[in-house]
Amino acid sequence: MARPSRVPERARFEILLEEVRSALQTVAEGHGSLVQRMDRLEQRMDRLEQRLDRVEQRLDLLERRVDALENAVLTGFREVRRDIQQLAQRLDLHEQVSHGGASG
Repeated sequence: MARPSRVPERARFEILLEEVRSALQTVAEGHGSLVQRMDRLEQRMDRLEQRLDRVEQRLDLLERRVDALENAVLTGFREVRRDIQQLAQRLDLHEQVSHGGASG
């Protein structure tokens, strides 16, 4: 009599074992899918990093060009200011000569 009661228990155990196997298979398949997605994301991140590196290089180049232009403009302004000051001095001198000659 003890034997017949163990058969249903064994059958229940086998059913539970099959359910666990099925669940593990599902988890393993899901894990495989996640690994593939992670690989694709890693590839995308690599491409984005490469693009960002190129953008940074271009930005560095633009910064150097802007600095050079800024220096050129400042130099040009200094030269123009110097020229204006020289012209103002010449004009003052001319006015002094013109006014001095007319009054003498």
